[in-house]
Amino acid sequence: MRDRAAVVVERLLRATGSSGQFAGHPLQRIWRDVHSLASHAALRFEAAGGPYGARLLSPSAGLTAA
Repeated sequence: MRDRAAVVVERLLRATGSSGQFAGHPLQRIWRDVHSLASHAALRFEAAGGPYGARLLSPSAGLTAA
């Protein structure tokens, strides 16, 4: 999802031409926000999924196998 959002914003920014590059353009802020989110480590399943799953399945987490 995060990667799709970044692709869509990229296309929109290209469609606006050079005016979309100005710091005051609303799409410029959206572009920065989406790319910040897309690069955030907590939103990358590959990086966060393993430790999160291990925590959920940890015996100390209070969960038992069925």
